[in-house]
Amino acid sequence: MCGTDSSTTTTSSSIATSTSTTHTMCPPPTPPVSSSQSQQLPLQHPAPTSQSNVLSQRRTLSNLTNSCKTIQVNSYGAVRGTLTQPTSPAAISTARTPFYGYEPSFKGASQTLSISVTIPPPNGFLIGCVFWSAQVIDAPNWRHCILFYGGEIVNEYNPTRVTHVLCRSQKFPEFQQVLRDGKRLVTMHWLSDTCCRKVMAPPFYAMHLPPPFNDEHLPLKGQSFSQTGFEGEDRERVIKMVMLLGANYTPFFTKLNHGLVAGRTEGAKFAKAREWKIAVVNIQFLNELLLGNISCLQIMHGPKYQHYCIEQPFRFDINLAPHLMAAWKTPIRIANDVVEKFKAGKRTLERAEDDVERAKRQKIIDDEVLQISYFDDVSSQPMDVDKKADDEDIKPDIENRPPPVIMFSGFTEKFMTLATEKLKTLGARFTEDVKEATHLVIWEICTSRLYSALCRVKYIVGAAWVRDSYKVKRFVDEAGYGASVTSFEMYHKVHIPDILKKPDRHVLFKGITFYFTPGVNGTVRKGLTEMIEAAGGQVDKSQKSMTDVKSKARKNPRKYLIITTMKDFEYFNEFFCTKPSINKSIFTELFIYTCIAEQKVDLGYVTGKKSAAKVEPANSG
Repeated sequence: MCGTDSSTTTTSSSIATSTSTTHTMCPPPTPPVSSSQSQQLPLQHPAPTSQSNVLSQRRTLSNLTNSCKTIQVNSYGAVRGTLTQPTSPAAISTARTPFYGYEPSFKGASQTLSISVTIPPPNGFLIGCVFWSAQVIDAPNWRHCILFYGGEIVNEYNPTRVTHVLCRSQKFPEFQQVLRDGKRLVTMHWLSDTCCRKVMAPPFYAMHLPPPFNDEHLPLKGQSFSQTGFEGEDRERVIKMVMLLGANYTPFFTKLNHGLVAGRTEGAKFAKAREWKIAVVNIQFLNELLLGNISCLQIMHGPKYQHYCIEQPFRFDINLAPHLMAAWKTPIRIANDVVEKFKAGKRTLERAEDDVERAKRQKIIDDEVLQISYFDDVSSQPMDVDKKADDEDIKPDIENRPPPVIMFSGFTEKFMTLATEKLKTLGARFTEDVKEATHLVIWEICTSRLYSALCRVKYIVGAAWVRDSYKVKRFVDEAGYGASVTSFEMYHKVHIPDILKKPDRHVLFKGITFYFTPGVNGTVRKGLTEMIEAAGGQVDKSQKSMTDVKSKARKNPRKYLIITTMKDFEYFNEFFCTKPSINKSIFTELFIYTCIAEQKVDLGYVTGKKSAAKVEPANSG
């Protein structure tokens, strides 16, 4: 089993070439390697063994069991445990077998076993790896990643060329043949972690190996799990493992959950799980399920899955998948000409990547130049502005009304700074509160601020209004300067000027209280809150149990609305289905957007009929 460790391991000075320090494997260090460990047995499919052989294998593989305190992965991908170097031929026969990525360099370790090995370049950690996809891979850009880091891809299985088989599960026709041929079977999670760490290491998480079941027979299908006691990458890893097993992950924890994955024996979720007699398991439970030990479902409450606060919780038992790990006992060797070919191709690819990045930067620059260009040549004035400037019959409401209070949306920082300096000379004020604003100056981007402004501001104009107002040294009439956001108007099939004519925009949600489920968070929650309050509604920001939320929705089915994500919608819809009227109180965030655009609260809105329009975050400039 593999995981993370922050300890430091040193080997005997007789063979040491460097001192290695193990850490979170990103990137792993380079420990010394002895010549005695270069003798690798030819790859064979596991065969029945006697009791004595079983004991010998357990000693051989104990560097990957729970008794191993430190795990090392060098820059060639060799996984090794803390070893005492053998001092006799008898000790060599029981040496622990390492698992390799590339062939380690043994040069200088022994005169009789000196091997000169080509070292892959830093960004060529997939050189010599030939991938074949046994199943359809949904992940985007996986082909590009393999090619970019020196790997190759073939469309048909060729046992003489293929080194790695990329698959989602073991359920594909060529599985047995691939095993006999000694190929390395890995998942997209292994490829992703390998690209992040930039070292081709053997699988060190259970989800790096393909499970023995397909998508139709997932062991936790139809169940819901939550997690507690994990943070950062570990938390995201637990969520992935739960979903790979077919369960629905919920960030909250209720009596409807079937299990809780815990990293420590503390916290509100852990206490409630014990109180409600809901199964609490550790990562070992998920590991064994992913590796095919379905029998653990019958003993979820067993002591084996009740050990928490483990130093390396994600380590997995190699004995559950010896047939998948056998291929990693044989390292991959690469030739000098392959490395030189990669370096030549890498230079060409880097130039292409630079062109793409240059194009992206140029697009940002072009947008900024286009926005700033509105202030170029301020001495030249458009014909309609000249007419307005020379016309003595200026409308009184334009001359005498108070200075505008302006908000910006979708512009670059440079434009907003420049526009603010120029319009301040005309007496304008600026705000970030949509309730105070009278004007929204918007670029051609659909942002959440646009939805908020539709409920409050009097005018939504483009950058031309700013430019022409500065040219004539007064704020021009907004007629003719109305902004058009094509993506917004085409999606909702509405026109912004027609919405601004509605007299009751600011009371659209009057008397309605909204509650966000835990899945609605971050900038999405902030933007939705601004929209609801701008339209006269309220947001219940207090923490509540799902039972309390259900009770409130039952008492006020049309005045207490629940907003959740599309991912959690079916779960909550099932939870609240005890009363038909409550079902009409559960919506996704798209409901808010639609109500504001159409200027009506339609409780008969059907969630999921169409996907959400692309909306930039609420804090877009």
